[in-house]
Amino acid sequence: MLQSEVQTAARAARLEGLSEAVLQALTAGASPTDLMATITDTITDYQASTQDYIPGLLPCDGKEPIFNECPPGLIDLSSAAKELGVAPAQLRVWLARGHIKSYGRLKGPAAGGGFHLLKMVELLAYKLGPRNKGGRPKKS
Repeated sequence: MLQSEVQTAARAARLEGLSEAVLQALTAGASPTDLMATITDTITDYQASTQDYIPGLLPCDGKEPIFNECPPGLIDLSSAAKELGVAPAQLRVWLARGHIKSYGRLKGPAAGGGFHLLKMVELLAYKLGPRNKGGRPKKS
């Protein structure tokens, strides 16, 4: 609940900043072309402030970051599955259970983005590491 309130406040602040920029341009007598340039510049400045540490990052309001291209050190889910020799569905199970972590998604046509981006080192450590079989102990 608290996270959604913070996201709503952040969106409201961005919209307020954008509306102030548009209002200033209109009072200065800006043409429609200049007005569009002001809007574009304001949005670009905001996006630049959110992607100061990783190029290609798109803002997504508290969700996983969405990348235009795969950044160094990360690998997409399908490529990782091929390299490890496991099914992509198995990697999704590991993600869902929290054994491995997704570091973002590739930009794609799906609503949540494209493939998950993973660290190969983390995948190898989990695949080759010891496992707890869990479950009930056998009767003796």
